[in-house]
Amino acid sequence: IKLLGDLKKEGTTLKLVHLEKELTSTIEVNGLTINLKGKADRIDQIGNTIRIIDYKTGNVEASQALKIKDWEALKDEKFNKGFQLLMYAYLWSKTENTNKFELHSGIYSLRSLSKGLMLVSVDGAYNLNEEILQQFEDEVKVLLQEMLDKKKVFSQTSNHKICDNCAFKSICNR
Repeated sequence: IKLLGDLKKEGTTLKLVHLEKELTSTIEVNGLTINLKGKADRIDQIGNTIRIIDYKTGNVEASQALKIKDWEALKDEKFNKGFQLLMYAYLWSKTENTNKFELHSGIYSLRSLSKGLMLVSVDGAYNLNEEILQQFEDEVKVLLQEMLDKKKVFSQTSNHKICDNCAFKSICNR
């Protein structure tokens, strides 16, 4: 309500673009085409800014989960929310013309709505521009190359809560 009031004073409007938007694209790695997908809870527009929004029922600490200082951090489980938000922005950019808009991606934590929209940032930048999204794509390719490396051994996570939302839990022994 406060946001809408502030926008009205500024003569700006909030436009709802999508709810529960399926985002898809493909990426080429080692000669393979890999499908990527996600579902953004909400996409809206304020002025020349597109905001990709995810809602979380749990508590989110922006300082830990959303402030990416180096790309290697994306492999750390504690940055999974930041990775998710960057993936949504990346997928959006693959199907939409983002050149004329700033692109932000963030989380509303339903347990702490007073914090407002907590945006993911890369090296302090909240605008997920073409350069940042290209670097993200490069990092995703590196990650997928590691996953496709037959010599690399993977072990199951020790955090069993992660298994609750896993698409492979029916074939896993957890």
